[in-house]
Amino acid sequence: MKAFMGKETGIEHEAFLVCWLSRFMFPVFPFGVVNKRMFRMAVCLARGDQVALGSIVLASVYRDLGLLKSTMDAAAVMEEWREDEKGSVLALTVWAPLQLVQVWFWERFVELRPKPVELEPGQPRLARWHGVERNGVGNVRPILQSAGDMFLWCPYTIAVENLPLPGFYRETEEFAVVDEDLDDEIKAFSRCLRMSELVGIDCIEMYSPHRVAMQFGFDQDIPDHVPELDVSPEFAWFNYTRPIKDQVLYILSRHVEADVRLRYLKCHRKSHG
Repeated sequence: MKAFMGKETGIEHEAFLVCWLSRFMFPVFPFGVVNKRMFRMAVCLARGDQVALGSIVLASVYRDLGLLKSTMDAAAVMEEWREDEKGSVLALTVWAPLQLVQVWFWERFVELRPKPVELEPGQPRLARWHGVERNGVGNVRPILQSAGDMFLWCPYTIAVENLPLPGFYRETEEFAVVDEDLDDEIKAFSRCLRMSELVGIDCIEMYSPHRVAMQFGFDQDIPDHVPELDVSPEFAWFNYTRPIKDQVLYILSRHVEADVRLRYLKCHRKSHG
């Protein structure tokens, strides 16, 4: 940044965006180094082009959560086979913004979250959790196992002071034709409902919203198996960005509570004995 201070080169905006993307959105090792893979993205943003940053960030979150899970499994195996070396540690470095997972957790587990901050007009929903005090809960397993009805499947349907409700949740249900004239917020939501591969900076991760339908406000059915495809990033990105048109989208009422369908309930009861 210092190289551009006091100079008018015409690319200061792009330089700032490259630095911002490298440090806060997609950090990589070694930390604090500008990632040249951000150049093209920064140029597009500087020109005012829309870039799907959310899907790229989510891919990195999925990647690192998978790494954490596989590392925990490996550590458990190590302790099982090497009983004389309890406490052995496997080093792992993750770079995804896992604070988003913390916010996801606080939005849904009421008993485990701190008191949110009151929003000022114009602030995003994420600001509710800025600088909050931790509640000091130690072992969360018993609370998670007994969460039950205290888990909020769809917290974004609940009104928050000074925060407008999302456009894809209405007071009453309605149907909308997905075309070029549809609101951008609703078109983005319709893309969130479609199974796809998320293309990250250095990964491709499966996105399966049909497995967690209740988090979008829909009744949960038995999810179909969707095999993972060994595709190139270019093909996966083409598939993700393909237009959604000539489809009818059911826009939920925010007052409707999602549940499970009958065949899902029967399958669940059968599998749990």
